[in-house]
Amino acid sequence: MLDPRLYPRADSAPAPLASVYALVEASLAAGSGQEAAIADAGIMTVLDGMVALDGQALAQLFTQVPSGAVYRHLWRLLDASERNGATDSALRVTMFAIPLIVVAALDTTTTPATTLTGVVDDISALAAILREHRALAGNENFGLGNALVAADALEFARLPALFARRALSSISTPLDDLAPAPIIVSGTTEAV
Repeated sequence: MLDPRLYPRADSAPAPLASVYALVEASLAAGSGQEAAIADAGIMTVLDGMVALDGQALAQLFTQVPSGAVYRHLWRLLDASERNGATDSALRVTMFAIPLIVVAALDTTTTPATTLTGVVDDISALAAILREHRALAGNENFGLGNALVAADALEFARLPALFARRALSSISTPLDDLAPAPIIVSGTTEAV
């Protein structure tokens, strides 16, 4: 089955991005692990720079990929960049998001619109479920925020700021950039 997604043409990418895509293609087509590792090292250097300084460039890199294979390879290397960028492997902070879709509607047409706060009242109950089912690979020491954030709060452009919060000294401060996103419920037809 062919991939139904439409990707930009490789030759339409700006030169800095095109050079990264060329490295990805070289890695994917490499005849040996050593050749792939050399190309991947070049890609990682660019990704590390973007993660440290330039979220907009990182977002552009991922939105203009020429194929699904290039996207997947960049995604895997971005994951490796995040893991490699942790300040202390003994006390590593890994930020993660749990995707959630809220479907809601009002009971009647006479019920006034309401706003859900975007805050989970009993976050400890969710943490207990995750521990009970060993959802985090058996890790028992974790904390969860109670904010339901909008998807755009986790976009590529915002990753540098989020990754900078991995240091334990900064994680104790409020994550203001991950503020709860209120959910407005109106009408009797269920909506997301």
